[in-house]
Amino acid sequence: MLVLLGDQPLVTSRVIQWLACEPAGSRASYHGAPGHPVVLGPRLVAEALELRGDQGLRDLVRWRMVEVGHLASDRDVDTPEDLEAIRDEARAVL
Repeated sequence: MLVLLGDQPLVTSRVIQWLACEPAGSRASYHGAPGHPVVLGPRLVAEALELRGDQGLRDLVRWRMVEVGHLASDRDVDTPEDLEAIRDEARAVL
């Protein structure tokens, strides 16, 4: 299972295809910084279902980083200003 974030519109299908071929416990890395998507297998999905509150998988998994910064951008959109700021970049990537 791949987990992506909805506020990262510049994560391309090439990144998704790349990570889909990686083993569970892998996660995208953008120029050395951890990001999404992440790859979950059955064990990690079960552990995720047990999490409560503000707990996340980042503390439970020693992630295998997969560099994809050459394929896409991990910039996210949290405000209308963010969306405007990456509009030109999105046209270039997509």
